[in-house]
Amino acid sequence: MEIVDVQKYTQFKRGSVFREVPIITDQTMATILLIDSGSKTTDLNHPQKDRIYYVVKGHGEVTIDNETRDVKEGDMILIPKGKHHKYTTNSHRLTMISINQIDDVTVKDISKPKKTRAGKMAVN
Repeated sequence: MEIVDVQKYTQFKRGSVFREVPIITDQTMATILLIDSGSKTTDLNHPQKDRIYYVVKGHGEVTIDNETRDVKEGDMILIPKGKHHKYTTNSHRLTMISINQIDDVTVKDISKPKKTRAGKMAVN
């Protein structure tokens, strides 16, 4: 059994986007995505599987293909497979979690892991 306190992943550099993978098995991974105020992710795409994100804290915008919507604490976001998407924040940080099946593309997404204090993989 593994239990992860998502709230401990709130310390990161100003102006950054940080992705942590605190739990990973051969079939599933949990991802924490932290986006600082005034920041945005690069264009993302997961061609093999849908992704679902839950907004733990903060608010911002998600753009899927060319449609942009506001997201806030308590929202759940479905990113259909193959859809290009990105996240943007203005005056608030955004903390999200995602629990998804692993596929070949996901493994490539986390191809530059480093060890965290807990011994799990992290990707900046």
